[in-house]
Amino acid sequence: MLPVPDTALIRFNINDEPDKKYAEPLRRQVSYINRNKADVLSHASQTYYAAVKKSNIFLNQICCDFKKLEKACLQYDPHR
Repeated sequence: MLPVPDTALIRFNINDEPDKKYAEPLRRQVSYINRNKADVLSHASQTYYAAVKKSNIFLNQICCDFKKLEKACLQYDPHR
């Protein structure tokens, strides 16, 4: 999961999506995430902490610098 300030979020209603080929996979993804919310959050948390602590060599190579992204998120001004 990446940090995003609330001011940068865009509301999106899948039901308003005119492209049905695009809307249906989104519905399936939302359904999967809702059914498996605890597992998704747990896996995201484990990944985050392992990446931040640099305790996993593989994650060190492929993960974003979460602390740097969090700092940039706090400095983000959408009106600039």
